[in-house]
Amino acid sequence: KELQHSKFKRDGSHLHVKQRISLQEALCGFEIHVQHFNNRRVTIRSEPGENVISPGTIMKVEGEGMPVFKNPFTKGHLYIQFDVQFPIARSINQKLDKMRALLPGPGIPESSTADHVSLMPFDPNEVDPANRTDKN
Repeated sequence: KELQHSKFKRDGSHLHVKQRISLQEALCGFEIHVQHFNNRRVTIRSEPGENVISPGTIMKVEGEGMPVFKNPFTKGHLYIQFDVQFPIARSINQKLDKMRALLPGPGIPESSTADHVSLMPFDPNEVDPANRTDKN
């Protein structure tokens, strides 16, 4: 019987792991250290300009999975799913002009005739107004 691991998920000879990185690391490269299930430390690098990691991106490290059954010198792969952490809004307000100059994108249009609405944080516990029991 296979034991569950707190960090790795096994899929045959392949291993899957989730890794959190910052937005800067996602855009500019990183070096992370993954403590393998056998306590071996694996260093994984993404050189600046080599990859741009989007939230949920899955990358592969060949030969860092589990040994193949009856063929211990052949190993599966290690798949890493990246969780990119974005900065909180108030921490970037003073740097917005510099970021707009560096990052591609259309920017915000001056004005339009459409109705303007605001984005609000999502609350998974919010009750749908159609299902409310109090009649205000």
